[in-house]
Amino acid sequence: MDQLKARCGKVILLTSRIYALEELADAGPARKMFADFQFCDIKEFGKRSTGQLIEKWHSLGYDESVDPHEFHYAVACSEAKVAAVIRRGILPTFPLFIMGLLPNTLLMQK
Repeated sequence: MDQLKARCGKVILLTSRIYALEELADAGPARKMFADFQFCDIKEFGKRSTGQLIEKWHSLGYDESVDPHEFHYAVACSEAKVAAVIRRGILPTFPLFIMGLLPNTLLMQK
């Protein structure tokens, strides 16, 4: 873990159960390893937060010369594709998974 932190600067660990890492850190050699880590609980997004994330993601590459209708159409298409994946239960609605889907929605639009 020390080598990873030295090389990358920041390390983010994801687990399906936050308490698993906390339990590890409570006793034994893992306690020292995770001593300076901050434990966070990432909540799943609802429809509104998912839409806001998608709109913000599209605005990162937004050129002012692009027609606003085109921008909103691209956002709506991405929202529909992400919603279809979520509806099928393929992925949970954590922001990390939604962000992973977004580049694929652009490829599907072209």
